[in-house]
Amino acid sequence: ILCLALTLHVPFTMENLATSRLWLCPAVERLLRRLHVQSVVVEFCMFGMPWRKSTKFLGVWISLDLLQPYRCIGTKRGICKCSGRSHVPLAGTNNKGQWLTKVAEPYPRKLCNLLAKCFSNFHAQQIAHQFELRLNQ
Repeated sequence: ILCLALTLHVPFTMENLATSRLWLCPAVERLLRRLHVQSVVVEFCMFGMPWRKSTKFLGVWISLDLLQPYRCIGTKRGICKCSGRSHVPLAGTNNKGQWLTKVAEPYPRKLCNLLAKCFSNFHAQQIAHQFELRLNQ
């Protein structure tokens, strides 16, 4: 699907845990080397979540530069750069008996808004490009 999106100039994203073996698949590694393909890693703690949860996004025909600042790196191991507190490990259950890995699945709202802005920026660039072509006719 990603290769088809690349061929058809359709903006598309895919995500998985940053440590996932998916990123080591030869087809994905080849795709990451292609023009108009970008990847970025974010941590959910940078969006107000208590867990770090490093997540990698791959974008086709879309700039993910807005996500670049949302890395929790450069601090003591286990300490959040944003909150200054220890990250909650995603292991076991919470006090309601829910698996923490399940509780941590949804994207934080701010991350959703940034991803939507990435797609919106793509469409604004397309409109601007079409306008420029008309001006140059």
